[in-house]
Amino acid sequence: MDRYRFFRHDRHAEFRLVLKVGDPFPPEASAAEWDLTREREESETAADVISEIAERGYSLFQLRARFDQIPHD
Repeated sequence: MDRYRFFRHDRHAEFRLVLKVGDPFPPEASAAEWDLTREREESETAADVISEIAERGYSLFQLRARFDQIPHD
C-alpha cells in the first residue's frame, strides 16, 4: 500500500502539496519552500487526491477558499 506526504508552503500556508512517498518534487516547486506536515497511508488519503497524483505526479490545493471564488456557470 502506498503512503503520501503532505506539505504546507512556508510563506503561503493556505497552499498544500501532496506527493507519493519516494516521488520527487515537481520541477515548478522548490522543496526548501515546503514544510512536511504529515505522512498518511493510502487508506487515509482522499481518493481524488490519489487520482490527481496518479495523473499529474502531485496534488496541489488551497485552503481558505471563499464562495465568491466558485465560478458561476
